[in-house]
Amino acid sequence: MDLLSIDDFKDSELGPNCSVFDYLLEVTRVAEDKLKKENFKIKQEEVDCMPMKNLDKNSDLERELESKLRQEEGLKLRRSKTEKPLCPNPPPDLPENFKEHIASKMGGSDWLLVIQKPIFFSDVNRGANRLSIPFSQIQRHEFLCKEEVEYLNDKKDMQVRLVEPSLEETTLSFRRWNMTKSSMYVLTKTWNSVVKNNQLKIDDVVQLWSFRVESSLCFALVKVHDARQGSEEWVRHNETGASSSHREEGLGGWRRMRCEDGSGASCSRDGERTTQE
Repeated sequence: MDLLSIDDFKDSELGPNCSVFDYLLEVTRVAEDKLKKENFKIKQEEVDCMPMKNLDKNSDLERELESKLRQEEGLKLRRSKTEKPLCPNPPPDLPENFKEHIASKMGGSDWLLVIQKPIFFSDVNRGANRLSIPFSQIQRHEFLCKEEVEYLNDKKDMQVRLVEPSLEETTLSFRRWNMTKSSMYVLTKTWNSVVKNNQLKIDDVVQLWSFRVESSLCFALVKVHDARQGSEEWVRHNETGASSSHREEGLGGWRRMRCEDGSGASCSRDGERTTQE
């Protein structure tokens, strides 16, 4: 791909008050768009160089090329929808070990599910150092009060506490980031350490929960799917913080999960072994 130039940023809406982080994300977006356009142009040139018997055949090949490109771009999204549902119905409750930690050790309450999402490359890219929370995927926008929304709209950062999947606590910056055609919230500053400490990887599925300690906004990050275990392995945290495999009831009915002891037994919804296959 050719190097980026000033012309590539003519449609960008970044202003002089934007941070280095804003510019970095915009460069990433522009580079990705430019690469897609160049790949399409190369494939289009390959089609143009093919011997054509008639114009109808040429049109058919062009349509086939466009369809293939759309399929390639949408492949990852379709996999997430079919293999790892982004929003189970009904939404799962906050694991008991998190509830105990939040209520007993932090004096917190009023937890709400903010988002459930797969981890993408940008979420574990050390250069970006942030977890994205797209507006379009947020389950309940009322996790923020009116004053907090106005504060974030002014491009100010909020310092928030996060309970990690390991139940360790850390402090991050929470802010709003406006893209050209959409907006998102991000958790940043010390996000790279959260990724490292909890071994987060691409295609893991996590839930971000909000809760309140007195009036202060806090978050909890729960890993509900570990990509290393395969597409049928969903991770539940028990009261001690360990994880166990279980049998999950989804839209398509019951799915059999592997018991933690590695046996071929199937497990009931509460984790008890029921039958041997």
